[in-house]
Amino acid sequence: MVSKRSSLLWAVCLILTLFPAAAIASDIFERLRSVTLQPIDETALPSAVVAPDGAHAYFGTTVWPTRIVKVDLLNLQRVGSLVIGSTDNPITTAMISPDGRYGYFGSDTPNGTLTRVDLETFTTAGSVSLPGLGGVLSGVMSPDGNHAYIGTSSSPAHVVMIDLVSMQVVESLAMQEGINRLSSAAITPDGKHAFFGTETSPASIVRVELTTLKEYDAFTAKGGEMVLRTAVMSPNEPFVYFASGDSPSRILKVGVERFEQMDTLLLQEGPGPGFPGEDMVRSSAITPDGRFAYFGTHTVTARVVKVDLEKFERVGALTLPNDEAFLRSGDVSPDGSRVYFGTGGSPGRVVEIRVDQILPEEARAIGDLDNNGCLDFRDFVLVLELWGFFIDGTPIGFQEFLALLEHWRARGC
Repeated sequence: MVSKRSSLLWAVCLILTLFPAAAIASDIFERLRSVTLQPIDETALPSAVVAPDGAHAYFGTTVWPTRIVKVDLLNLQRVGSLVIGSTDNPITTAMISPDGRYGYFGSDTPNGTLTRVDLETFTTAGSVSLPGLGGVLSGVMSPDGNHAYIGTSSSPAHVVMIDLVSMQVVESLAMQEGINRLSSAAITPDGKHAFFGTETSPASIVRVELTTLKEYDAFTAKGGEMVLRTAVMSPNEPFVYFASGDSPSRILKVGVERFEQMDTLLLQEGPGPGFPGEDMVRSSAITPDGRFAYFGTHTVTARVVKVDLEKFERVGALTLPNDEAFLRSGDVSPDGSRVYFGTGGSPGRVVEIRVDQILPEEARAIGDLDNNGCLDFRDFVLVLELWGFFIDGTPIGFQEFLALLEHWRARGC
């Protein structure tokens, strides 16, 4: 009769054969949970921002009267809302000052409104409008938190510089005819340039020099990609990434200094006619180390697509439940371990995705170890079942199990 220990060793050897050292990955990419917001009032979440301390996130809504919804990220619970608009114009932009004190939320009203919110008291603390310049469609904040650069919804569009201390318009830069509706934005880590993508077909990409706000460059997406509604900036490499509204979507890699479309990544098509693929991406987030970006599709069956930015390759995707459809906004936690997406449904939902790594220390903590740092096989029985892995009856994920194997391999177990 085969002993449990022999069966365990056989299973480990089999998996080590199937997953050699170079192939064992400890990255985690899984949906954890979601929270449903209030019906009717808190639907379609087109903007999201996570606070610098990672304790809360704030989501903008689209339904009259528009409001900011505050979510406790530790417990993933809705903890409040603040009405900031008297119309049904969506809150398209969300930014937070580096110290976490103030949030700035932009609305696509006819005259454009940027509202400042004191996040300690969760009350409004001033606003500024953009008469004659268009609604707020996108925006970025300077690294020091003193200025915002707004992309407007007008045709042609404007880039507007706002002093966030005085809440006044400082300067504006008009685009040429044909560069309309700046629907996505990103800023370089040094704050010298901002990049905007248009909500047009084909789309244009604009680079604006921020020191004086007097000059800009622009080009049309070379593959005819259309509707760039979301963008992420690499924190350590000279690239910015835009996602298109095509079906399937494309990720455009654009040089910061060498301002051109360097490469294009085509996401996956649907399985057949009438079945959505990785289409119409409208939301994204990038990890603080710049290694991975996550893109959310605006589809009935939503997907979160993971892209390795170093290799510029699609490396995975999660399909979300049907009631978590139409991903419209996203942001990442400060430690890079979680990504949060806001949905476009009614009621709105906030979805939490785990994207961190299993470290050897975390893997070792799953079970007791003997003096050599190896699992004591006399005490622990690992059972392989159809739905997962178990140690002493405690479920662990497949990635955690692979991390354990890597630890055992390193220890010579």
